[in-house]
Amino acid sequence: MNQAVTEKPVCFYLATLMVHYKDQEGQLKVRYMNSLLESPKPQLLKSDIGVMHQSALARLAEESGIDPSSVVDTVVMNLSMLAITTPEIFHGTVAEDNLPEDAPAVN
Repeated sequence: MNQAVTEKPVCFYLATLMVHYKDQEGQLKVRYMNSLLESPKPQLLKSDIGVMHQSALARLAEESGIDPSSVVDTVVMNLSMLAITTPEIFHGTVAEDNLPEDAPAVN
């Protein structure tokens, strides 16, 4: 908590994803999940959507034991920008007394 701000500001987004997958019996199931995305620019690219998709596949496998090959579709339901700030400030890894006066605020 005593480190100073050293990183450049990035954009933080929260996405709500709807993942369609088939269970072991072949029945179509749906799981909703959130995904946090950091992007160096406000414009999101196709590769950013791919990062969210891969994050969803990894979470499904880890949390529910769902094989990524059983995922049929991933739909981005909502995408909200949370802040433009440094990762250190956003994640709370810098003490307020170490913030420079011109530090980007979490807005």
